[in-house]
Amino acid sequence: MRQGICANPNCKSVFTPGRRHPNQQYCSRAECRRYAGSLRGRRYYARRCSDKAWYRRMLDRKREERRRRVCSASPDGGRRGGAAGAVASPDAVVILQLLAGMVAMLTGSRDASEVSGAVSRCLGFGRELFDAGDMRKSSFSKLFLTPVRAGRDGAPNAGPLSTSFRR
Repeated sequence: MRQGICANPNCKSVFTPGRRHPNQQYCSRAECRRYAGSLRGRRYYARRCSDKAWYRRMLDRKREERRRRVCSASPDGGRRGGAAGAVASPDAVVILQLLAGMVAMLTGSRDASEVSGAVSRCLGFGRELFDAGDMRKSSFSKLFLTPVRAGRDGAPNAGPLSTSFRR
């Protein structure tokens, strides 16, 4: 069978084309396959982009794919503002219960609206502290921003703050 020279300008190695692909231009190295694929994509888009309707459909499709990727990655499933029906992770529910219980104990109230208002105020104060830069350098910040080390058995260290709560 005849030998071929790879058409990739960075390769130029000699190769034997596949039996069923006698016109093969690129060798089987991963770099050359990527190069051939990128050229194929460029030729395809150059030919199709002159068709305005196809180009508009392609942009719409890509926009929709990007929206789906972002929505599936966000904790509330893409619903903004905590829409009804949003499911929180079990860890988040435990933290919310802990926070609500602590605020209820500190305020001495079991009224949900009072506890909710106190939580909102605490959240505002916390944001102000972090925005001012005071908390970034404190030991409290180091507690939450340090990576969790695995225990002897490979599992994350157990404790009141599991791995999903640390940033």
